[in-house]
Amino acid sequence: MIAKKDELLTGSFFTESVDPLLLEYVPQALIILDQNSLIKYANQSALTIFETNERDIFNTSLVSYLSKGDGRPLSKVTRWNCKSSFRCIYKNKAQQELTLDLASKLMPKTNGNFYVVTLNDVTDYVRREKMLYHQASYDPLTNILNRRRFFELFDKEMFRAKRFQKPFSLLVFDIDHFKAINDQFGHSVGDNVLKIISDVSQEILRKVDVFGRIGGEEFAVLLPETCMEETLVVSERLRETIKNIPMAASGASFNITVSIGVTAWTSLIGTAMEIFNAADQALYEAKRNGRDSVRTCFWHERSNFSRIEPSTVH
Repeated sequence: MIAKKDELLTGSFFTESVDPLLLEYVPQALIILDQNSLIKYANQSALTIFETNERDIFNTSLVSYLSKGDGRPLSKVTRWNCKSSFRCIYKNKAQQELTLDLASKLMPKTNGNFYVVTLNDVTDYVRREKMLYHQASYDPLTNILNRRRFFELFDKEMFRAKRFQKPFSLLVFDIDHFKAINDQFGHSVGDNVLKIISDVSQEILRKVDVFGRIGGEEFAVLLPETCMEETLVVSERLRETIKNIPMAASGASFNITVSIGVTAWTSLIGTAMEIFNAADQALYEAKRNGRDSVRTCFWHERSNFSRIEPSTVH
């Protein structure tokens, strides 16, 4: 049998001016640790979070219950000091992850220091935060990056490329005759085409590539540390793969083709929009020359595009 609660809450952990029973009515989860980080007291709110009782939690290590958000055990990254706060994870008995904000304060005593730790369950808040971020950053139809988030990441890659002189390339592609698909088969079929192209493209692209829907039927891919030649290989693979997707609607079969414009960053290009305009110009050159093709735009002087060429990759 462990000691009674009123015995646990006396001695070195509380002064006579503090009524331990008041802590039971604090809505916030509150834990008292000794100088060895062992739990000497947990109020009912804390016991509810950890799905345990006074007997089982007494003299156990708090860090054994928690982990950091990246999955590392808390014991390997935590150094208790005079005052600290951080976010951590607790996995409950149903294997659901709870996000907790932990704050601790050292309470020095002549006969042994102790820590007061508070825990706030912010799981719902974090979930809503992630949902709002996803809604603000991703296209609801295709579940890839939307235009705003794509260009935010584009600007970051431009900064990185300039600072470290790392190459990157950009390809922009557009579905050929997409309006005709909508007109003939309806917008639900058109939406399905967009989702299929998005899914197929993600199977081809790397995880580090930045892929977004930047217009109605227009997509863009940023390929970090990738030269023009490598990007042309990816572009041709995309074009061929999409072209060979069997599509059917209203009893009719049809194929999808895309036109692709490609360019690569050089130190002569000052902004993300300049390099995007270069790829966009190459895209529309592909459309003017029969569609279902890849065109490249090379840049030699600031504010001046050089030649636009067909892809020679097969």
